[in-house]
Amino acid sequence: MGTAYRIHCAHCGTQFEQTSPGSFGLPAPSAGCGDYVETQTAIRCPVCFKRLNASQEEFRRQVEVTYLWD
Repeated sequence: MGTAYRIHCAHCGTQFEQTSPGSFGLPAPSAGCGDYVETQTAIRCPVCFKRLNASQEEFRRQVEVTYLWD
């Protein structure tokens, strides 16, 4: 299963799209595709390396799942 993300980093302002066959390094249920977002393991912006998931709300403001495929 793959996932496509649209990311807008609130720290550095970088906007980009990321696709990943491995759910962007996240376990599948924590990819932001439901009610649960992983906050224990840091997910970082690939440009400034600031954390994108300090809270579920912060993650949802910065990361949008745009497409899923099997």
